[in-house]
Amino acid sequence: VLACVIFLAHSWTMDETCPLRVWHRYIFRDYCSMSTLNIAVARLMLLRHHKLRLPRSTVRGNMAQLIGAFSLRAVAMRRST
Repeated sequence: VLACVIFLAHSWTMDETCPLRVWHRYIFRDYCSMSTLNIAVARLMLLRHHKLRLPRSTVRGNMAQLIGAFSLRAVAMRRST
């Protein structure tokens, strides 16, 4: 169980994570199947109330930045033609 929690922590904190299948190959192969490991990680996420989504306010802020950047690029492209 601790190794699954370490996987979740690693996935949460690192920009480039190591996929669960790689963890299975090197750490869990002799202990459980890949499907059992998937279920264990999913249950841990449920127990910890882990959400695979961002708060609405964060999404809105990110979308506003993306739309603003796109709008600025479109204006710059129109001016250069």
